[in-house]
Amino acid sequence: MRSTLQKLALAIAAITLSISIVFSGVLPIMAATSNSITISQAEFGDSWPFTVSNGELYCIGEGNGQQVGAVVFATEDESYAVNGTAKALGYKAIEEIWRSNPAIPGTKINIGPIIQRGLEICK
Repeated sequence: MRSTLQKLALAIAAITLSISIVFSGVLPIMAATSNSITISQAEFGDSWPFTVSNGELYCIGEGNGQQVGAVVFATEDESYAVNGTAKALGYKAIEEIWRSNPAIPGTKINIGPIIQRGLEICK
């Protein structure tokens, strides 16, 4: 039977490993992925859902042991989770740059086309 100290040491080691995996950086995961495209407001017109004018849309996970289908939008300064799979990987919430819909107060511009486009590059 394991002593309490041994159990505590194993628990601490497991927590430390989990934290180091989470905080080892999401950008290296993104860098290892070649599935990306540049998208911009010019391309989407009034249906552009972001407050920034352009960025890189990534599909994270294909072939590197991560969850497949994580769609990430990267600006010069930050990488944002476009879908729930990317949010689960720890990417920043897209709400910070998600544009309000001027036609329907209290709502946001439809982000579905961006998610769809990101999932297409996952293939």
